[in-house]
Amino acid sequence: MSPSADAQFQFSSPAGLLLVRTTLAKHIQFEPHDWQLEGVCKMLDGKDLVAIIPTGGGKTGYFFMYMLMLLELSQNPSLCTPPVSIPHDPCMIVVYPTNGLEEEQAQVFDKVGLKTLVINAETSSVARRSGEDIWLSARVGIAMVLLSPEQLATRGFESLIQHRPFQSRFRAFGVDEIHLLNSWGLSFRQAFRQLGHARARLPLHVFVGTSATVLAGTSETGIYSFLGLHVGDFHLIRRSNLRCNVQTIFRTLTHGLGRWTFPDLKWILDSKRKTVIHCRTIALGFRVALFFWRCLPCSVDRAKRVRMYNALNWPSYNIKTRLLMREDPEAQIVIATATFMVGIDIPTIQDVVIVGALESADEHVQWEGRAGRGTQVSDARCITYVTSKSLEVARAICDGKEPAAPRGKKNTGKQVATRMDDSMARVLCAPCFSAEQDALYNNPPHDPPCSCSSCSSSLAPPSPLPERSCICSRCFPEPAPPPKEKTRAPDMNPVPRSQRISRKMRAKGVKELTSLRMDIYLSLDTTVSRSFPPEMLLPDIVIKTMLDRFALLETVDTLRALVKDRSLLVPHVARVWEKVVELREGFEVMRAKTKARAKEREALRRAAKRKRRDEEAEGELVEDEAQVSVEVDRYVLSSAGQPLVNAPGRTGLGSGEETFSFEWQLSGIQ
Repeated sequence: MSPSADAQFQFSSPAGLLLVRTTLAKHIQFEPHDWQLEGVCKMLDGKDLVAIIPTGGGKTGYFFMYMLMLLELSQNPSLCTPPVSIPHDPCMIVVYPTNGLEEEQAQVFDKVGLKTLVINAETSSVARRSGEDIWLSARVGIAMVLLSPEQLATRGFESLIQHRPFQSRFRAFGVDEIHLLNSWGLSFRQAFRQLGHARARLPLHVFVGTSATVLAGTSETGIYSFLGLHVGDFHLIRRSNLRCNVQTIFRTLTHGLGRWTFPDLKWILDSKRKTVIHCRTIALGFRVALFFWRCLPCSVDRAKRVRMYNALNWPSYNIKTRLLMREDPEAQIVIATATFMVGIDIPTIQDVVIVGALESADEHVQWEGRAGRGTQVSDARCITYVTSKSLEVARAICDGKEPAAPRGKKNTGKQVATRMDDSMARVLCAPCFSAEQDALYNNPPHDPPCSCSSCSSSLAPPSPLPERSCICSRCFPEPAPPPKEKTRAPDMNPVPRSQRISRKMRAKGVKELTSLRMDIYLSLDTTVSRSFPPEMLLPDIVIKTMLDRFALLETVDTLRALVKDRSLLVPHVARVWEKVVELREGFEVMRAKTKARAKEREALRRAAKRKRRDEEAEGELVEDEAQVSVEVDRYVLSSAGQPLVNAPGRTGLGSGEETFSFEWQLSGIQ
């Protein structure tokens, strides 16, 4: 609670609300939303605040509107009766999850007249190199101190909060994106777990926490408990986090993510829409960016059209990326990691494309919130590409079964748990994405209407859930794409197939030419000539081209024409030609051996065929003789009037005379 909690003047009253509205009108160029004024009034009354409102709903306003009111009240205590006691130089500490978000918010605070200081690893390093102590600068004259979570455990932060003059002017402690306590705070950013400890060490203050994605249930109560908040002791503002102006679409990948080509994403270049593509790893993002760069013609500024945004880039590069996406129509695509997920406000973004299933529904809602933040975007979309394996895992989680482990690995449950939690599985399996989001976040069925001028004049005011028409891809499935005809890639090799070298020849050629490359490189006797790697002397692509067109290398002039653009190789063409002649002789020997083996195999095949034919003919003759014997027995027995079933066979025909006569008669019949 704040020292002003015992003040008699109640800002959360009609008179207080009017005072705050009129006072803020002097400092900002827009009219605040009703839910922003509600929260600021509660904070001025000394009440802690938790605001759960949608992305783009004005969470930043709680921070700067509260500080603007404190500054105004410190200069004019008589604005309210009885007057409130505010130090002349009030200060607020706000913790942000990423450096990029700190820089974005610092610009917002500077625009409204609040002196701001950003303290993170980057700014601390810059100050240290210039011989300055950035924490000393925060003690006096700074209204907004923006920190990264890692700074809460530093000696500089401890010295700041123990400084008596700073304690007297410290008024509020804010945390943006409090939901990250349960995601980043439990995995790769455990510094988030310092928030609760830091708040306990701070002087008496007002706390404000904001987020768009606090899952209802144990996740929400866990966040409150860790921050030292008790239900009933703080004011909660909860509005639906659905973005009805953004269409939610899920698509199944037709190609894997381990490739260097991504045909599923090719349409993004052709659409020319401002797009942010989320890739979980920097390595995947680089491969996607390289695919787009290769698809673009040389006449296009590829470095501007497609840019990467991640924590390994220089901060100045990321800042320029955000600026280009806002102002330059030629900047179309940003391939970003999680550093772009929270708080980045670029009103021109039309599409958000998520490559691969996310870990939680929080991430999906946050990424969806990057699109359609400006009034000029009317057809914003969030398109998530998931693999068929992710869908199987989601169904198994929803059915209460243990997801199948990858091939060759024992299923311990740990690998799947790190990829997808229950909330994301429910979203993937839901018959309606919007309805499932309402259930996960306990969204109110009706948001109170806002009386500000921007909401009142909106052509599409917020509508209650039962009357809202959902446009997600489950309620309105996308039309199935037409089946693609399989076409064979054109053969660009000018050498006829009958004259091309075999795989064994190619392997031998690569080995020999690579060895020649190293021999030439080691023969160079100057330091300058040895200042580049051997691959630059005879690149692999040149070796491949030589072997592809080996039949066309008839003279040394044809070889020289082939490598004329390789200035480092031109002086050594004679040695390369000697190797080509040597390879040609070796290839001829290999061809002769291959033909000899083919003839030998053909001869063996023909001999086996003749043998099989002879065996079949002999078998047919034996079968004919046996059939004649059976017919003779039948004839003799039928003439004697004996039953055929008891016939004794040819040995019981009688004397040789009778047998001869019968055979003569039989031969006469034939």
